[in-house]
Amino acid sequence: MRRQFCVKAATRRVCEWSHAHGDWETLNDDAVIEDRCFRVPIPVRALVDRVLADDTGTRALIAAGNEVIVGAIEAGALRTLGESVLRVLTRRGVSVDEATRARVMRCADRATLETWLDRAATAEGAVEVFGEG
Repeated sequence: MRRQFCVKAATRRVCEWSHAHGDWETLNDDAVIEDRCFRVPIPVRALVDRVLADDTGTRALIAAGNEVIVGAIEAGALRTLGESVLRVLTRRGVSVDEATRARVMRCADRATLETWLDRAATAEGAVEVFGEG
C-alpha cells in the first residue's frame, strides 16, 4: 500500500500515515493530496466538506472526459451560442420570428451556430443569416 489516510469525522481532520514516524500525522486544512492514482489533486478539505467534495469529483470527471459531464458542458455552450445569435440580431434591430427562434435554440450543430453568429454581425435581415424558410 502506498499511502493511507484517516478522516476523523468528529473533528473534521484528515491524517496521513507516516512510515517515518510510525504514526498518523494531521494534514493542514489547506493541503492538497497529489498522487498519480488521482485524476486531479484532492484538497484535504474535500474529504470533510460535501460541497468541495462534489466540486473535486466533478473536476475529476471532466479530466476523465466523462461523457455525461462533457455532454452537459457542450449543451450549455450550444445554448449560449444560440442565445448569442438571437441577442446580436435583437441588438441590431433584425426581426426574428418565433419559428426561427425555436430553430436556433434547437440547433445542436456548433459549426452552424457559429456561422449564424458570424452572419448575424453584418446581416440586414434574418434571411441573410438563416436562408429561406
